[in-house]
Amino acid sequence: MIIHSDTRSGQRFEQLIREEYQQRGGSITATLNFKASQSNSEQVRGLLLQDPEIARTMPSRSRSGMSVNVQHETDVIFMATDAADARLIRPMLMYHFAGAIPVMATSQVYEGNASASRDTDLNGITFVDLPWRIAEPSSIRLTLLELRENTDTDIGRLYALGADAYLISQNLPQLINQGSTINGETGSLKLGPNRRINRALVWAKFVNGEPQLITE
Repeated sequence: MIIHSDTRSGQRFEQLIREEYQQRGGSITATLNFKASQSNSEQVRGLLLQDPEIARTMPSRSRSGMSVNVQHETDVIFMATDAADARLIRPMLMYHFAGAIPVMATSQVYEGNASASRDTDLNGITFVDLPWRIAEPSSIRLTLLELRENTDTDIGRLYALGADAYLISQNLPQLINQGSTINGETGSLKLGPNRRINRALVWAKFVNGEPQLITE
Protein backbone atom coordinates (compact mmCIF):
# COMPACT_ATOMS: atom_id res chain seq x y z
CA MET A 1 0.00 0.00 0.00
CA ILE A 2 1.09 3.57 -0.66
CA ILE A 3 0.04 6.67 1.27
CA HIS A 4 1.05 10.02 -0.17
CA SER A 5 0.39 13.64 0.72
CA ASP A 6 -2.10 15.56 -1.39
CA THR A 7 0.65 17.60 -3.05
CA ARG A 8 2.43 17.55 -6.40
CA SER A 9 5.56 16.09 -4.83
CA GLY A 10 3.51 13.44 -3.04
CA GLN A 11 1.79 12.43 -6.26
CA ARG A 12 5.12 12.33 -8.10
CA PHE A 13 6.66 10.11 -5.41
CA GLU A 14 3.65 7.81 -5.54
CA GLN A 15 4.04 7.34 -9.28
CA LEU A 16 7.78 6.69 -9.04
CA ILE A 17 7.37 4.19 -6.20
CA ARG A 18 4.55 2.40 -8.01
CA GLU A 19 6.51 2.09 -11.27
CA GLU A 20 9.70 0.90 -9.58
CA TYR A 21 7.93 -1.60 -7.33
CA GLN A 22 5.92 -3.08 -10.19
CA GLN A 23 9.04 -3.37 -12.38
CA ARG A 24 10.57 -5.47 -9.62
CA GLY A 25 7.60 -7.84 -9.54
CA GLY A 26 5.60 -6.31 -6.71
CA SER A 27 1.98 -5.22 -6.75
CA ILE A 28 0.27 -2.19 -5.24
CA THR A 29 -2.99 -3.22 -3.62
CA ALA A 30 -4.24 0.23 -2.60
CA THR A 31 -3.27 3.90 -2.58
CA LEU A 32 -4.38 6.75 -0.32
CA ASN A 33 -4.15 10.38 -1.39
CA PHE A 34 -4.08 11.72 2.18
CA LYS A 35 -5.83 15.01 2.84
CA ALA A 36 -5.10 16.49 6.29
CA SER A 37 -8.31 18.53 6.12
CA GLN A 38 -10.46 15.38 6.09
CA SER A 39 -11.04 12.71 8.75
CA ASN A 40 -7.70 11.01 9.40
CA SER A 41 -9.40 7.96 10.88
CA GLU A 42 -11.87 7.43 8.04
CA GLN A 43 -9.20 7.85 5.36
CA VAL A 44 -6.81 5.34 6.93
CA ARG A 45 -9.53 2.83 7.78
CA GLY A 46 -10.86 3.03 4.21
CA LEU A 47 -7.38 2.28 2.89
CA LEU A 48 -6.82 -0.68 5.19
CA LEU A 49 -10.17 -2.26 4.37
CA GLN A 50 -8.94 -2.73 0.78
CA ASP A 51 -6.77 -5.55 2.15
CA PRO A 52 -9.10 -8.63 2.02
CA GLU A 53 -7.73 -10.15 5.24
CA ILE A 54 -8.02 -6.89 7.15
CA ALA A 55 -11.56 -6.42 5.85
CA ARG A 56 -12.42 -9.94 7.01
CA THR A 57 -10.91 -9.72 10.49
CA MET A 58 -11.24 -6.06 11.50
CA PRO A 59 -14.04 -5.24 13.98
CA SER A 60 -16.86 -3.01 12.78
CA ARG A 61 -15.56 -0.30 15.10
CA SER A 62 -12.01 0.40 16.23
CA ARG A 63 -11.21 1.26 19.82
CA SER A 64 -7.84 2.41 21.03
CA GLY A 65 -6.17 -0.14 23.29
CA MET A 66 -8.48 -2.96 22.20
CA SER A 67 -6.59 -6.22 21.60
CA VAL A 68 -7.79 -7.79 18.36
CA ASN A 69 -6.16 -10.36 16.10
CA VAL A 70 -6.45 -8.49 12.80
CA GLN A 71 -4.75 -10.34 9.93
CA HIS A 72 -3.36 -8.82 6.75
CA GLU A 73 -1.98 -9.68 3.32
CA THR A 74 -0.13 -6.38 2.98
CA ASP A 75 3.67 -6.72 3.22
CA VAL A 76 4.51 -3.06 3.69
CA ILE A 77 2.94 0.39 3.77
CA PHE A 78 5.07 3.02 2.03
CA MET A 79 4.50 6.66 2.97
CA ALA A 80 5.46 9.46 0.60
CA THR A 81 4.36 12.20 2.95
CA ASP A 82 5.85 15.11 4.80
CA ALA A 83 6.44 14.90 8.54
CA ALA A 84 3.24 16.74 9.46
CA ASP A 85 1.04 14.28 7.58
CA ALA A 86 3.02 11.29 8.85
CA ARG A 87 2.35 12.35 12.46
CA LEU A 88 -1.38 12.16 11.70
CA ILE A 89 -1.25 8.89 9.76
CA ARG A 90 0.94 6.67 11.94
CA PRO A 91 -1.30 6.84 15.06
CA MET A 92 -4.31 5.99 12.89
CA LEU A 93 -2.56 2.88 11.55
CA MET A 94 -2.01 1.81 15.15
CA TYR A 95 -5.58 2.69 16.13
CA HIS A 96 -7.01 0.56 13.33
CA PHE A 97 -4.92 -2.50 14.28
CA ALA A 98 -2.34 -2.20 11.47
CA GLY A 99 0.62 -1.70 13.78
CA ALA A 100 2.16 -5.03 12.74
CA ILE A 101 2.54 -3.96 9.11
CA PRO A 102 6.01 -2.48 8.44
CA VAL A 103 5.94 1.20 7.47
CA MET A 104 8.64 2.74 5.27
CA ALA A 105 8.98 6.35 4.19
CA THR A 106 11.01 8.81 2.17
CA SER A 107 13.38 11.32 3.78
CA GLN A 108 10.51 13.84 3.90
CA VAL A 109 9.29 12.15 7.08
CA TYR A 110 12.26 13.56 9.04
CA GLU A 111 12.67 17.32 9.43
CA GLY A 112 16.40 17.12 10.11
CA ASN A 113 16.64 17.92 13.80
CA ALA A 114 15.77 15.25 16.35
CA SER A 115 12.88 16.01 18.71
CA ALA A 116 11.52 13.18 20.85
CA SER A 117 8.53 15.20 22.01
CA ARG A 118 7.56 16.18 18.47
CA ASP A 119 8.15 12.86 16.68
CA THR A 120 6.94 10.23 19.13
CA ASP A 121 4.02 9.50 16.80
CA LEU A 122 6.52 8.43 14.12
CA ASN A 123 7.88 5.53 16.18
CA GLY A 124 8.45 2.37 14.16
CA ILE A 125 8.74 4.08 10.77
CA THR A 126 11.89 3.27 8.80
CA PHE A 127 13.16 5.77 6.23
CA VAL A 128 16.13 6.67 4.07
CA ASP A 129 18.16 9.84 4.32
CA LEU A 130 21.61 11.35 3.90
CA PRO A 131 24.33 10.22 6.32
CA TRP A 132 24.86 13.98 6.84
CA ARG A 133 21.50 14.13 8.61
CA ILE A 134 21.26 10.89 10.57
CA ALA A 135 24.75 9.37 10.97
CA GLU A 136 27.38 10.40 13.51
CA PRO A 137 28.66 13.88 12.51
CA SER A 138 31.80 13.84 10.41
CA SER A 139 34.70 16.23 11.01
CA ILE A 140 33.43 18.40 8.13
CA ARG A 141 29.97 18.67 9.61
CA LEU A 142 31.32 19.39 13.10
CA THR A 143 33.43 22.22 11.67
CA LEU A 144 30.45 23.71 9.84
CA LEU A 145 28.29 23.42 12.97
CA GLU A 146 30.75 25.78 14.66
CA LEU A 147 30.86 28.21 11.74
CA ARG A 148 27.30 28.24 10.40
CA GLU A 149 23.84 28.37 11.98
CA ASN A 150 22.02 26.63 9.13
CA THR A 151 23.95 23.35 9.00
CA ASP A 152 20.99 21.33 10.29
CA THR A 153 18.46 22.98 7.97
CA ASP A 154 17.68 22.08 4.36
CA ILE A 155 20.67 24.22 3.38
CA GLY A 156 22.82 21.59 5.08
CA ARG A 157 22.09 19.21 2.23
CA LEU A 158 23.89 21.60 -0.09
CA TYR A 159 26.90 21.58 2.23
CA ALA A 160 26.84 17.78 2.07
CA LEU A 161 26.69 17.90 -1.74
CA GLY A 162 29.63 20.28 -1.86
CA ALA A 163 31.66 18.11 0.50
CA ASP A 164 31.04 15.06 -1.70
CA ALA A 165 31.91 16.94 -4.87
CA TYR A 166 35.34 17.62 -3.34
CA LEU A 167 35.60 14.02 -2.09
CA ILE A 168 34.89 12.67 -5.58
CA SER A 169 37.46 15.00 -7.17
CA GLN A 170 40.12 13.63 -4.82
CA ASN A 171 39.16 9.98 -5.41
CA LEU A 172 38.12 9.90 -9.06
CA PRO A 173 40.92 7.55 -10.25
CA GLN A 174 39.96 5.10 -7.51
CA LEU A 175 36.31 5.23 -8.57
CA ILE A 176 37.12 4.83 -12.29
CA ASN A 177 39.90 2.24 -12.25
CA GLN A 178 39.01 0.14 -9.25
CA GLY A 179 35.24 0.42 -9.18
CA SER A 180 35.49 1.29 -5.51
CA THR A 181 32.78 2.66 -3.27
CA ILE A 182 33.46 5.63 -1.04
CA ASN A 183 31.36 6.74 1.90
CA GLY A 184 30.32 10.35 1.53
CA GLU A 185 28.06 12.85 3.25
CA THR A 186 25.20 12.23 0.81
CA GLY A 187 25.50 8.44 0.77
CA SER A 188 27.66 5.57 -0.43
CA LEU A 189 29.11 6.73 -3.76
CA LYS A 190 30.01 4.56 -6.75
CA LEU A 191 30.58 5.18 -10.45
CA GLY A 192 27.83 3.54 -12.51
CA PRO A 193 28.08 1.99 -15.99
CA ASN A 194 26.75 5.22 -17.50
CA ARG A 195 29.69 7.13 -15.97
CA ARG A 196 27.38 8.81 -13.49
CA ILE A 197 27.85 8.76 -9.74
CA ASN A 198 25.27 6.56 -8.03
CA ARG A 199 24.64 6.89 -4.32
CA ALA A 200 22.96 4.65 -1.79
CA LEU A 201 21.28 6.35 1.16
CA VAL A 202 21.34 5.03 4.71
CA TRP A 203 18.36 3.65 6.65
CA ALA A 204 17.08 4.81 10.01
CA LYS A 205 14.13 4.00 12.25
CA PHE A 206 12.23 6.20 14.67
CA VAL A 207 12.73 4.92 18.21
CA ASN A 208 11.37 6.94 21.14
CA GLY A 209 10.76 9.81 18.76
CA GLU A 210 14.33 10.00 17.42
CA PRO A 211 15.94 8.47 14.32
CA GLN A 212 18.28 5.58 15.04
CA LEU A 213 20.71 4.56 12.29
CA ILE A 214 20.23 0.99 11.00
CA THR A 215 23.69 -0.47 10.50
CA GLU A 216 22.90 -4.06 9.51
